[in-house]
Amino acid sequence: MCRTRAYSDGGRDIPTADAISLSYSLLKVFHDNVNMVWHTHDHQDRAARIIEHALWSLEHAHLMCVDGQELKPLQTFLPPMTEPHVEPSTSQTSTTPTTPESAAPDNGSTPSRYFPPEILEIIFSQLTKVRSSADQSTLAQCALVSRLWSDEAARLLWAVPKLENRHQLGLFARSVMQAERDVKIFNRKPPLLRKLDFTNVVIQPHNGADGLLKLMCFSSSLSVCLKDVRVRGDVIHRDCLFIEDLLCSVLQSPHVMLEVLHIESIWIGDGVIRNPLFLSQRFAKLKALKLSDLKPNGGDRLLPPSVIEALGPSLVKLDLSGSGTCVNDDVITGITKRCSSLQYLWLDSCGLGDGWIESLGQFCNGLKLLSLCCTIGVSKSGLAKLLPHARRLEYLNIQGITGPTAELFNLMVLHQLPVKGLWVDSMKSDMDALKALLIDRRQTLRYLDINKEHECINNDFVKFLAEHCTDYRYFGLATLWVTVDDETVRHLMKSCPQLEALGISRTRSIVNDLEAELEEKYERYIPFPTIDEI
Repeated sequence: MCRTRAYSDGGRDIPTADAISLSYSLLKVFHDNVNMVWHTHDHQDRAARIIEHALWSLEHAHLMCVDGQELKPLQTFLPPMTEPHVEPSTSQTSTTPTTPESAAPDNGSTPSRYFPPEILEIIFSQLTKVRSSADQSTLAQCALVSRLWSDEAARLLWAVPKLENRHQLGLFARSVMQAERDVKIFNRKPPLLRKLDFTNVVIQPHNGADGLLKLMCFSSSLSVCLKDVRVRGDVIHRDCLFIEDLLCSVLQSPHVMLEVLHIESIWIGDGVIRNPLFLSQRFAKLKALKLSDLKPNGGDRLLPPSVIEALGPSLVKLDLSGSGTCVNDDVITGITKRCSSLQYLWLDSCGLGDGWIESLGQFCNGLKLLSLCCTIGVSKSGLAKLLPHARRLEYLNIQGITGPTAELFNLMVLHQLPVKGLWVDSMKSDMDALKALLIDRRQTLRYLDINKEHECINNDFVKFLAEHCTDYRYFGLATLWVTVDDETVRHLMKSCPQLEALGISRTRSIVNDLEAELEEKYERYIPFPTIDEI
């Protein structure tokens, strides 16, 4: 498998390109074997030498290609696997990020190397493409082989540390403390964090992670390049951690300029944030903010005004879903007036009426996505006032909002909105308007999910889709009350070759080969896009 790249100098000579291609093909062998080598040797120094030889072999193959020499058989350049097989040790290999200074010292035995940046980039991009635990372990071992590799491996390990369990979290917390000590005592250059994601781990005081979360990652020199922080309040084992406290942690570092901040399931306290001016400075480049499932700590608590005032025109994505009464019309009106660049907005299950809609249409005319699933205080007649201003709207989710939808469908046709996905409830009286929309917007519409079960979602409607909606990627059709026959479903499958998901809930008693084929070939449901998917 060859990797093609465009270079600023207009291209590479043929031998170098061949060498890059060969080295890339050898990487698969290297990547598949390096963890096995490490875990099947009791003596890690011996395993390190084998891995080092594998790296040297890649470099040697590259140099031979560049020099135009005839390559020996491929196996010459693979790691020598002649060591006696030893059962894997039961001890766990540390995947703690390693600073360049803490890597194994180069004692002069390492062969002199020339490995172009292209090869380094290919190797390490392969090791971090998926970032499984095995890949992270491989990176950690590469960092121990020689200093030539430690800089790049440590940089990647530190940039986005993988935190999936308490063990990794504890190791990472100790690594942060060690790196801080090295910076202060030895005046060493700190490794730089770029993203911290605590959403998959339980944060407890006894493993050092509580202090890591509140203090070190925001106030330490390691956070100079920190751009992305994600936290779930319901996995933080403290009696009460309020959003005000967490945001004050961000204020402690004068260097942090966040671009992405996700805070989920956290309490709202008294609403008072110390030094709100500093919060505005830290949020000056904020592009994506998720404050979902906010919980009031007694009484009527709203999103703190200081948070609203700290937001600005850099904000493009905002998710306040699940926050109930913590988000009302005044909160959204205040945000839309300050965030004119807002394009993606999730307000599912919020305590809203129609009072914010006019402000959204007036100040955020670049809106591309709006999700109001189960925000029952919003009316479809109120939304009708928004659509003439939302000329760039691509995705709309209004499932769970009662009332006829025909007016909205007609406005989408009238104003030629570039709609790509609709998640709607539809009544019998809406069907003519819906069909007109599907025909008119067939060039853009790709996703349709109808959540209302009624007799109009039947064989005739499915045949209509097969005739007029052949480029669709997803149909979600609630048809529990009506049986759609096999022939009609197969006609739809044949007419829509680009379908990725087909959610036809037919009569439960139907169990046949078609059902098995549907299960194997298609996803049954595609959820509305999330803030991470846009």
